[in-house]
Amino acid sequence: MSMQLSNEIFEWRKQLVEKLLLNGVKPEDIEKQVSTAQKLIFGNYIGTIEIECPLKYIDELKTTLLEFSQKSGCLVISKANR
Repeated sequence: MSMQLSNEIFEWRKQLVEKLLLNGVKPEDIEKQVSTAQKLIFGNYIGTIEIECPLKYIDELKTTLLEFSQKSGCLVISKANR
């Protein structure tokens, strides 16, 4: 996910919150509605992420990604380039 896409998702969430507030939705109900909408809109998309990391940190990165993949159900594929 590029930073640009992250910014676009943030802006989308911000605009949705503004619209919900203007339409009289209670503040305590907003997060649930935004999360539901985000899952409906972005839930079927898959992002491929490339990480460049110095080799001295590779074991720490591998451990972190493995923990993340187990918690989130994401697939982590390791590739090495020369």
